Amino acid sequence: MKTKILCALLGLLTVSCAQVIPEYMAPTLLKPAANENFSEFIYFEWSQNNKADGTTGDYSFLVQIASDEAFNSLKDSFSTKTQSFYEPALSALKSGTYYWRVVATYVQSPTGESTVLTSGVRRFTYDGND
Repeated sequence: MKTKILCALLGLLTVSCAQVIPEYMAPTLLKPAANENFSEFIYFEWSQNNKADGTTGDYSFLVQIASDEAFNSLKDSFSTKTQSFYEPALSALKSGTYYWRVVATYVQSPTGESTVLTSGVRRFTYDGND
């Protein structure tokens, strides 16, 4: 009998001590499509996914454009907390192949803990400034 009670108490402690980890979602790239070619206007758009559990917090988004898939050679970047689109100054890019992604940083309220999520990567070509 003592063993059953002890096991029941341990079971309750285990359940009450378990930490619920919210599910975070990385941004989804919307525009431009993969391998799209531009000669003038370029417009980047992504989804502002939220936490699946609906808790409060603060997202910031960093759009990165690089000439290499590993993002070692950044050519342009843009940071925002409110927008889900970016229209770069075309003077920042020369003709060539580029890669883009969005890095989202989520800061949990009120703890201040942060989670960084990175979208997938898409390639595009620009035939404009030389």
